[in-house]
Amino acid sequence: MKFEPDTLERRLSRRFETPIPEARQFRWIKEIASAASWLESLDYFHGDLRLENILLDETEHVKVCDFGRAMKRGCKIDVATYPFYCPAKNPVAGPAHEQFAIGSCIYTIRTGEVPYGQWETPEDFKRMHEALLQGNYPPTEDDAVLGHIVSSCWHSSFESMGDVEAAIERVVGQLCEEGSAICLSQEEHDICVQKCREFLAQQGQEHRENNAV
Repeated sequence: MKFEPDTLERRLSRRFETPIPEARQFRWIKEIASAASWLESLDYFHGDLRLENILLDETEHVKVCDFGRAMKRGCKIDVATYPFYCPAKNPVAGPAHEQFAIGSCIYTIRTGEVPYGQWETPEDFKRMHEALLQGNYPPTEDDAVLGHIVSSCWHSSFESMGDVEAAIERVVGQLCEEGSAICLSQEEHDICVQKCREFLAQQGQEHRENNAV
């Protein structure tokens, strides 16, 4: 994998020194949703979508990384990262899990803070975990553009990641003026698809072997 100079998490930490235009926020959000939707088309889900696992290239286009927890639809989720995941009974990989992470990513991009703020002590984590269990999510009304989409993602209102991508496109498609993601040729696209399928198949084999031990 090509080395990328930054992560979305680090870039947001510098938002005061280097302001982030709203159009760029919209572009990031569209690109993240597009990546998740494309992965779903392979019947896989990232499983740990959060700002630390989203790279930015030299032109600040999104490159989702760390597919070590990618799972096929319906597989049991063993590990996830709060608050980019909502605790649930018998959680499985699918649109509900993935769109919750998208909602938290959008919230963090738009506010500059992770949902529930900074939680560094066991007491902070306990309060955040209990709020997640009870469905007491941070308010989103202040974001007139994307707040309703964040809330819908947190409440699993979308049937698929394709629906999430379409909803975001409807809202910010006309507002994003910095251009779309870098396009690939058909040949480059097919090569990328094949590499992704091979990687995911290998990860699935390793996961089955580890569970068999």
